[in-house]
Amino acid sequence: MSGLGWMRHAACRSEDLGLFFGPDGEQPAARDAREAAAKAVCSRCRVRSACLADALERGARHGVLGGTTPAERKQLRRSYLRRMRRNTEGQCR
Repeated sequence: MSGLGWMRHAACRSEDLGLFFGPDGEQPAARDAREAAAKAVCSRCRVRSACLADALERGARHGVLGGTTPAERKQLRRSYLRRMRRNTEGQCR
């Protein structure tokens, strides 16, 4: 799926946005429970990898996206961008 067309197939489309983006000042235990519930939705999503790729490309800093939390994406982003650069360089030659 090209562009953002994958979004129409996302499992989260019918879910409350608050499940993926918690309120300011959310307590750690509540955040952990909410993120686990959001990840459960992501785990059954057929476009999860496209969602995660989009979140990594944009540097999304909030919410559960592609089955990952902001902290998890921060760890993944550097290696993801390095891999994308390598793939792009190989196509230009």
